Amino acid sequence: MKKMVVLIAGIALLFLIFGNKESVKKGYEAGKKTATQTEIPTKTDNSNKQNTGGVLDKINALLEDSDAEVTIWSGDNLAKEGNPPYEVVINFPLNNVINCDSAKRQSYYLFEELYKEPTVQTSLNRVLITIPHSVRVSLGASDGVPMAQKGSFTGPTNFWKVMENFNYEDENGELKNRTWGVLLDRCK
Repeated sequence: MKKMVVLIAGIALLFLIFGNKESVKKGYEAGKKTATQTEIPTKTDNSNKQNTGGVLDKINALLEDSDAEVTIWSGDNLAKEGNPPYEVVINFPLNNVINCDSAKRQSYYLFEELYKEPTVQTSLNRVLITIPHSVRVSLGASDGVPMAQKGSFTGPTNFWKVMENFNYEDENGELKNRTWGVLLDRCK
């Protein structure tokens, strides 16, 4: 009888230990965005999202479904509301499994979404996107704002035909003039 009680207590203890770890793990997994997806959505529809804050809140709302780390700068400091122009740096996780075409589409649609949003476009200096092993691309406001205003966001294929002509990172001059695109190892 004593052995049975010890056995049941041992099983109960194991259940508590492993069951608790599993519930903690499940809670963590539920709150974490998936970074190892095979295909990033090509475009998100954020038009119905409520925005009660300022420009920074709007930028974050537009990018919240991207599974990327977003950092917004104002000069050399982290951005504060009311202190534009802003540099939006979007870094996707290293373990993001994505093919080249999806990376090109995703970067294009993020640029389009940010620059076509009237409350955001006037506050941007540039948007810089890095999708590891696929693309690293910068669209300065001096190019992005006119593209949005003239309806020149005509699709990722045309956009990337132009961007591939740069093939180097030109980090000289004002941020608003830094437009370039680099294809990384998966896209070469």
